[in-house]
Amino acid sequence: MVETAIEAWESVTCVRFIKVLSFAEDTVQIIDGGGCYSNIGYAPSRRIISLSNECATLGGPSNLQIYMILSNLSEFSGHILGLIHEQCRRDRDGYVIIDFQAIIPEMRDAFSKRDRLIKYNLPYDLGSIMHYSSQAFSEQNYRTIHPFDENFYETMGQRDSIGFYDAAAINIAYCSNILDSCNNQLYCLNNGYTDPNDCSKCLCPSGFAGKYCNQAEGGDKCTNRIIIATSKWSLLLWNGTAN
Repeated sequence: MVETAIEAWESVTCVRFIKVLSFAEDTVQIIDGGGCYSNIGYAPSRRIISLSNECATLGGPSNLQIYMILSNLSEFSGHILGLIHEQCRRDRDGYVIIDFQAIIPEMRDAFSKRDRLIKYNLPYDLGSIMHYSSQAFSEQNYRTIHPFDENFYETMGQRDSIGFYDAAAINIAYCSNILDSCNNQLYCLNNGYTDPNDCSKCLCPSGFAGKYCNQAEGGDKCTNRIIIATSKWSLLLWNGTAN
């Protein structure tokens, strides 16, 4: 499971994790520290990711427990690389409301804004893998985070994949030299940017595809990906699951 979480970060960034057999400085140690936590950012010593049974507290079947542990591994790997929780950004008040009264008292500080933060001009991302869910650390299952747009209640707290802007922050912080060394600088559209693992293509945000992020993303069964709006009302019908 550790390798799976690491491969997820390596597939969208230039960062590489190297397995070592002895403890030394500048290493990340994954332990059962009696809790579910990690250090944040670089430290000139050993950094810790603690994974215990608490990391699979949803219970349920074993595959759900594995999913929860993998989710925490991906999130904590983001912490180790320097990412903080998204709802701790200074500009969060333009996107969410935090109900501190609904949060268990000992965890309220985890929702506080952080001053020492570099945003790299990246937008607030409700779908970030670093964003808490709407009921995170709730007393009596009340919602602790309310997005301004109610359509994003279920988006917050997703742990299915590393967010596009999560990877972008890491690539800006760690991979600028690699991107600058690409012989052909691509003109990526729709906020895409050159893939640090392959200078011949762009990394595209969700919904976009193509070498330059200039196409709508879709499956093989979705052949007509572009619909031109007109001044008249039209009825749009589809079969299956909408994306």
